[in-house]
Amino acid sequence: MLIRAGIALADVSIEGRDRSGTAIASVVPLQEAAPPTGIAMTHLVRWQLSKALAARFTRIVKTLKAMASLGSLSPRSSPSTPKRCPSF
Repeated sequence: MLIRAGIALADVSIEGRDRSGTAIASVVPLQEAAPPTGIAMTHLVRWQLSKALAARFTRIVKTLKAMASLGSLSPRSSPSTPKRCPSF
């Protein structure tokens, strides 16, 4: 499974199962612009990531990729049987 991610900092409104707001409108094209197995982020997100957070962010990305390769993020995964993931 190939995963693409788009990351932005913006407001999101949640009403029941509906999500709306600036983040939703900006992340969809950002996600589509990311290469397969890649991450695209806004300049604001990049700016907010300091050197102290960069290493942690890298570990999170590696964890997401590992989960994808194990099928943990597969739509066929059963929500009743959660898989363990490494701690950050």
